Amino acid sequence: MRISQMKAKYLVIDLETTGVHAYENGLIQLACLALDSHMEVLAEFDCLVKPPEGTIYTEESVAIHGITEEELKHAMSYRELLQQFLYFIKENFNDRPILIAQFLPFDYSFLDAVFGKVAPEVPIFQMILSRDFIDTKSLANVFNLKAEVDGKPTFFLETSLSKSGGLKESLGLDTEAYKSHNALSDCYATRDVLIKLLDLFEVKSYERNLNIDPQTTVTTIEEK
Repeated sequence: MRISQMKAKYLVIDLETTGVHAYENGLIQLACLALDSHMEVLAEFDCLVKPPEGTIYTEESVAIHGITEEELKHAMSYRELLQQFLYFIKENFNDRPILIAQFLPFDYSFLDAVFGKVAPEVPIFQMILSRDFIDTKSLANVFNLKAEVDGKPTFFLETSLSKSGGLKESLGLDTEAYKSHNALSDCYATRDVLIKLLDLFEVKSYERNLNIDPQTTVTTIEEK
């Protein structure tokens, strides 16, 4: 776990699991990147985790990430993971980080299940995370929606990160540089995919674009 002296704004997160059901399967690898406002990596976090006894390991999941139950015998517990994760957040962020992930609902469901078992009285968002997030899969689907509305061909034929024709490949990243289905490697891939997606946007200041005077009082919908 590498810690930066600078404070970050964004938290890229990815994990590997023993299956797809958060309250039946377990978390076995959690990785994060702390990024500044320019998407530069300030620190990284990467831990193997041993799920509690009784956790179901599916053959499909092992075939995907290659992490076996035997390899996790001496990995940290959920409680140890939570302590390390909280330390990483505290050391690298002044405020609650904005999450970045590829298909965040999957990652969040497991984080909520895992940390809920360790500290059920405190939901994960109240502990460490804001409700602001960026989902690269959702962004890719926004491009596809825009193309469909405009009557143009689908922008991305595959919105997964690593499948054939997926975002790494279609956005021109060196797919050999990232080990698919390794949480830390997928964090770096997600960051680089987001940077490529941002290049496709024409980003403008909302106030400058509308010529709004910052001192002007704007009437809100609730006031109308």
